[in-house]
Amino acid sequence: MSEGTNKSVPFFIAIVLIGAILGGVFGEILGLIVTGGILNKLLVTGLSLSLSPSTLDLAVLSFTFGVGMKLNLLSVFGIAGAIWLYYKM
Repeated sequence: MSEGTNKSVPFFIAIVLIGAILGGVFGEILGLIVTGGILNKLLVTGLSLSLSPSTLDLAVLSFTFGVGMKLNLLSVFGIAGAIWLYYKM
């Protein structure tokens, strides 16, 4: 990446997250339309990745941190499409 372009790490992460979200939403919608069969399993069934919530108690304030993500087939395609779009920009 050359100087003077708008390509940055936060922009890349945002593009990839948007691609994952849009792909996941499309996968869930298509999973509702295609009921039953292997195509439904490919669209809806995914890999769930998560960090279990952990709590930081400071006596006055308490913070709980946790992150979860479900990847299905179309969310992976959304991520790949977002990365392709990022490099085409």
